[in-house]
Amino acid sequence: MSTITVTLDDQVNGERIQVNLDSTLPVRQVLDALAQLRQLSPGSAERPRTYQLIRVYNGDPLRLDLSLADQGVQPGEELILAEKRQGLDQQSMILLGLAGLGIVAIVCVAAFLIAALLRNGREVALVTETPDLTLTLEAGTATATSDDSGTPQPTADEAESTPTDTGAVEEEGETCTNDLAFVSDITVPDGTEFAPGESFTKTWRVQNTGTCEWTTNYLWIFIQGAQMGGPNGQLLGRSVPPGTQADISVNLRAPDDPGTYRGFWQMQTPEGSRFGGTPFVEIVVAPPTPTPFPQVDLSVSVDPESTVGPYDIVTITATAEQEVPGLLIVVTEKKESGDRPEIDRLLCEDVSECVFDFGGTDNTYA
Repeated sequence: MSTITVTLDDQVNGERIQVNLDSTLPVRQVLDALAQLRQLSPGSAERPRTYQLIRVYNGDPLRLDLSLADQGVQPGEELILAEKRQGLDQQSMILLGLAGLGIVAIVCVAAFLIAALLRNGREVALVTETPDLTLTLEAGTATATSDDSGTPQPTADEAESTPTDTGAVEEEGETCTNDLAFVSDITVPDGTEFAPGESFTKTWRVQNTGTCEWTTNYLWIFIQGAQMGGPNGQLLGRSVPPGTQADISVNLRAPDDPGTYRGFWQMQTPEGSRFGGTPFVEIVVAPPTPTPFPQVDLSVSVDPESTVGPYDIVTITATAEQEVPGLLIVVTEKKESGDRPEIDRLLCEDVSECVFDFGGTDNTYA
């Protein structure tokens, strides 16, 4: 909101009167409003006076400076006041009628009440001849009073207004607040176990506890912890009015290493502001379970089956009934010759049948 200062400089009496009013009106609308003000005739007729507009600055705060000069203007005469705006490349002319008993006061007012008051055609009048200033609204309750320094101070309630679509400066709308509360875990309760690399979908139920409606452009974003292969953020995809609940789902993947993992998520506005609670997903990745070795039916035959003498060859055949990768067949030869027995292990790997030929003295096979 800008502040418009109207300065009246009495070059005859050396008086300066300032009027400060809040306004959001641009310079063009202020000048248009001046032409619609009622003409006031305060003061004495002994010295004809006119108020001459000498500068208009288009800035913040906006300032209108006027000079009070002894012009000797007679009743019925007209004075053309030129508008000069800093930063603008053209001048506009304001025609103000001079009326009265020889004293014509053209009061330049930068009157802001709200844009709607002027748009609705409400009459505004401001008397600035003395520091006792009064701002009157035809259908409002706002007034302005002067303090000891001569500067008016607002002292009344804000006037009622009804905005209309006229292309003027839009009035600022009511603000709302964003907030979110976690309600429950719909899927994947805390501590759920997953195998390494297993995919899953996490769903939270949350509630809009603010006063702003969540639009489809709101984002559910990852903020910290274990992301578990999830996106950095995803669009909400639906509108959620204040006070209602919504389910939000994210596709995730369990990490490859065993352990406990937790990731936090939060809602974000389209402008990038995060708000509300930070629901999380917590899982446990269990170590892989070793695959048990299958039971194998193994048959063994010895040829010859009868007892053999020294140095005879004995053939032992071991046959697995199932073809199992990594099958290992071990045949142990124990020799009893001498004082110490000798044991030889003969191996057969990745085959379903092994044949061993043995020969020697006092051999025992197992």
